[in-house]
Amino acid sequence: MSLDRGDRTGGRNEPWRYDDISTRRCRSDLKYYWTVSAGSITEGQGTPIIVVATDRSMSGSNVTATVEINGLLPDCRKNASESAPVYFLPEGLVIDEWEGLKPNHERARLDSFFAELSNNPLNTGIVVLQLTENERFDSGNTRLKFVVKHVRFRKFDLNRIWFVLDRSGDSRTKVYRVPPGADMMPCDAVCITIKGGDL
Repeated sequence: MSLDRGDRTGGRNEPWRYDDISTRRCRSDLKYYWTVSAGSITEGQGTPIIVVATDRSMSGSNVTATVEINGLLPDCRKNASESAPVYFLPEGLVIDEWEGLKPNHERARLDSFFAELSNNPLNTGIVVLQLTENERFDSGNTRLKFVVKHVRFRKFDLNRIWFVLDRSGDSRTKVYRVPPGADMMPCDAVCITIKGGDL
């Protein structure tokens, strides 16, 4: 008896498909009981084939599916297991961060950020502006408007950039490059997210 874990890679919430490929050729009145070490069986309990759903928290771990089969001949093995990895999800990369720079120095850092995004055309840019209590907490924020003005000056695609206003008490700027499929950056405090293309 053997199990086949199918041809899926199990990443990005795609379900695994496990298939008992050997005993189906022997008998037609078999009863299957499946268990999995993580995730949940969404289809096929009691049949030769199951589908196992995973979630983002399981990235980097293995899922083991075990089947017990009733109805086999006494000298046949009735249990089998197979494990498969749940691939790591991509993460956003911190490209740079700064605080208290003069305008021209900040423009130079933004230019480097735009170059990083240009070299990775499928990635999204995230500009996290950590704000103090005295700074505006909306699209009229002075620091946000400064970045948007420079994006337009460089004729960079504003639709590729998201802004996060984070009421963390600091006055820092962090810029991230986020690959497709990765989560957008979480906030450490109260925040709002603004799509660059909406500005």
